[in-house]
Amino acid sequence: MRVGTTKSLCPVCLKVIPAELIVENNRLIISKTCKEHGSFRDVYWSDYNLYKRFKEFQRDGSGLENPITKSTNSCPYDCGLCDNHKTTTLLANID
Repeated sequence: MRVGTTKSLCPVCLKVIPAELIVENNRLIISKTCKEHGSFRDVYWSDYNLYKRFKEFQRDGSGLENPITKSTNSCPYDCGLCDNHKTTTLLANID
């Protein structure tokens, strides 16, 4: 069952390509096709019910007050904490 679309990357050439989100066996699968490198499928979320629950809390913010980089090539190529981000860091792993 198809439940949505998004953008993703070709894992070979890193071009941004359209992707579909598909539910199979209670897993959310991302399916995408690069014109040059073929089709790819990966597990996006291992539990679709948990994905739906977490999706209820998704909110866009008002942007960063202090972006560290300027985006010139757009995400994800020169991404960091740039002026295109709508939310701040929500979870950081610190070693």
